[in-house]
Amino acid sequence: LRAALADLEAARLALSAAQLKEPAFVACVVNVARGLSANGFYADALEIIRLIDGELAAATRYDLACSQSRLATQWGESKVLRLGKDEAHRNEQEFAANSQPEAERARQKAQMIERAFETLELAFRAGYSNAAQASRDPDLNALHTDGRWPAFFARMEELVKSAPALPGPERAVVVLGFQADSQADRAGLKPFDVIWQVNGERVSDFGALRLALLKGRVGESLTLKVRRYKFTPEGDFLPQVGQDGKPLLDDQGFVRWACEEREVQIKRGTTRSLGFVVNASSGLGLGFIPAPYRP
Repeated sequence: LRAALADLEAARLALSAAQLKEPAFVACVVNVARGLSANGFYADALEIIRLIDGELAAATRYDLACSQSRLATQWGESKVLRLGKDEAHRNEQEFAANSQPEAERARQKAQMIERAFETLELAFRAGYSNAAQASRDPDLNALHTDGRWPAFFARMEELVKSAPALPGPERAVVVLGFQADSQADRAGLKPFDVIWQVNGERVSDFGALRLALLKGRVGESLTLKVRRYKFTPEGDFLPQVGQDGKPLLDDQGFVRWACEEREVQIKRGTTRSLGFVVNASSGLGLGFIPAPYRP
């Protein structure tokens, strides 16, 4: 992680302002920030997020607040998860925090809750606008049960209402992979499909999708509205073309990319039970559709 930080700093100095907004660089920043957060380097994670701006930075701060809240809950339950190293591979090891004095556990929990509140406010001030998601996200339970939450949430709602609408990337959940012969596979989903709605409800991040998939009774069917982009044989986005054969442009002068919308029926359940492989390299990823690539 330290080496990655050094590489990013070198890249920041070498790249132009326009290149710093390229999706590849932004993805590097987001991934390193999450790695820092997962290992407890919260100050470094917040610092590196400052290399990017807009909704991506806001969403990353929101993720960081969730991880801090989860850790606070773990301290409260006297169990903390840490990443350990076992010979040639990394594995997740549990250790009981019972060996710590009760006062120390309470201090650690309170400190994490304070950090989570601060980071979540930074997320909203940076442009995070899904207040409804924050109010029901189970990853933020440590904040929901804190006496300061009602007043804090009311302030954040006012912040969202008063914030000007800023142009920026559209957020979406992108399917990166699923298990063979799973519900997702049988429903006809394909890698890089973009999930926009579940039963008419717009889903813009993984947490919203997870909650939407659990609504209703067990065994009920849900309708997923999916956008599937079209590509050239070389793998580039295929533009929409007019009768004159020229690419169509939107009102901002960007090329309109060809995609088809389809509805997919899937049974209610968790993302894992539906066959999605959810991890860092494959499964459901939080995708951002840059303005030039909007359909």
